[in-house]
Amino acid sequence: MIKFFRKIRQDLLSKGKTGKYFKYAIGEIVLVVIGILIALSINNWNQTLKNRKAEKSILESLHNEFLLTKEELRRKQKIYEEKKIIWDELNELVGQEKSDIDRKYMDSLLTKSEAYPSFNPPDGVVLDIINSGKVSLIQNTELREAITSWNGIVLDVNKNEDSQANFMLNQYMTYINDNVELLYTRAKWYSLEETKSFGPDPRLLLKDFRYANLLRRNLYWYAWITGQYKIVEKKIDKILEMTKNSTELNNEPIE
Repeated sequence: MIKFFRKIRQDLLSKGKTGKYFKYAIGEIVLVVIGILIALSINNWNQTLKNRKAEKSILESLHNEFLLTKEELRRKQKIYEEKKIIWDELNELVGQEKSDIDRKYMDSLLTKSEAYPSFNPPDGVVLDIINSGKVSLIQNTELREAITSWNGIVLDVNKNEDSQANFMLNQYMTYINDNVELLYTRAKWYSLEETKSFGPDPRLLLKDFRYANLLRRNLYWYAWITGQYKIVEKKIDKILEMTKNSTELNNEPIE
């Protein structure tokens, strides 16, 4: 093709048709530019198609991962709800006389009152798309920002959970273990035979203002963490909504 155009130009020059030669040369340049633009357009179209396929796969993976994340959050919410029932029961017993409370029941409440679960959602997809730079393929700006900020949200929750775990281990349970004797285990599948008591009765804690303060700290914590969990749940629901809506923008599959 190039030889063909060159031959035409040479023929025009040899016949002294300079004006036609320049017109032809300009036309040839225009055709070359148009060809380049068409090639670039096709290449961009192909790249856009690849990006859309990759984005669709990312959104589907994110949606599935955040469904699991919501399940994980609900498990932790359930644990704290169960512990809240125990803490409320103990708080209602505070101030009552030792003789009014069954010893085994008191032991059971105290041993079951310990709790420090941690919210550990799956994060393989989120970390992969952030570390690989694939997050830039997500066209929804709000969703992209939600994904890039997600790990920071989880870290904030975990930081507060760690604070509660330290409180439970180093203050609440330590105070119980240092001040009273527990004769009964909380596990139904494992039971210790009742032995002769030689330490302070755990029911004495009900008249101990120090223990009451520690116990109520758990109730304050429950109000705080459940509030934080609700905020996290809203963020999860928003991400689920956006990933679902994004994958449904086109009913026809991308080919």
